[in-house]
Amino acid sequence: MHSRGRLCHTSKVDAAQIGQSAQVDVLDERSAGDEQGGAGVLELVADLALAVGRVERGGNGAGEGGGVILDFTTDQVLTILKAAEQQGIADRVLWAGSTPAYDTRFAEKAGKFWDGKFGINTELLPFTGKGPDATLYRQVGAKYVPKKWGLSSFGQFGFLDARVATEVLLTLKPSQLTAKGVNAAFLKIKNWKSDLLCRPFYSGNLPGHVPNNWDITTTGKDGKMVVRESCFPIAAVTPEIKAARAAEKKFKLTSGTSYPRPAWQR
Repeated sequence: MHSRGRLCHTSKVDAAQIGQSAQVDVLDERSAGDEQGGAGVLELVADLALAVGRVERGGNGAGEGGGVILDFTTDQVLTILKAAEQQGIADRVLWAGSTPAYDTRFAEKAGKFWDGKFGINTELLPFTGKGPDATLYRQVGAKYVPKKWGLSSFGQFGFLDARVATEVLLTLKPSQLTAKGVNAAFLKIKNWKSDLLCRPFYSGNLPGHVPNNWDITTTGKDGKMVVRESCFPIAAVTPEIKAARAAEKKFKLTSGTSYPRPAWQR
């Protein structure tokens, strides 16, 4: 899903494709649109005031059995969902959000009304897990992140970026700690694993560089976020994802020896 400053309507998308996001994850005109009309997907990615003002129009525009996708952060998504709830259109269509909506505050603030009704593609595994990276991320968050902000997918991605970068740097000699040496090392990352990733991470000069091409769907339940769909491959509806999958297989980017090896294994 993309953060673009516009309002778009994707027509003729079967509602089952939204309920089963393993079928379709990224929905836009290129991947799902046609000229036949019918149930559709309305993606609200424009100005927040514009989106709130068009909630009812959006629910109607998607059509019965269609869906509305919200590309906003948590607080903005909550504003729109409350408007939909108050206007009585929440049950007319299916509702979903992209990664920015996922954080520790969402389920409680959205309320029980939205439990199971709003799915978020979070891209990474829940940071509530018991693995070493999930545990460390919570510890770092508890020490440095204000409680009112909570933990989020954005913070989770930043944590993993720093994690893999640090582990690469720890493999280098002092003479290699130059721009050239570090960049060359980053391009060698392959089959790097974390308990926060659905699939191993990699890097390189590749025709399609989309290493994080699997997803999961979460939803609220009793004030907490829970997994609705476990890890699934994002539908290969773009050339970039098709090229990434081909590169993974050709160069064995998600199998074999890992570089860098996780710090606790060295």
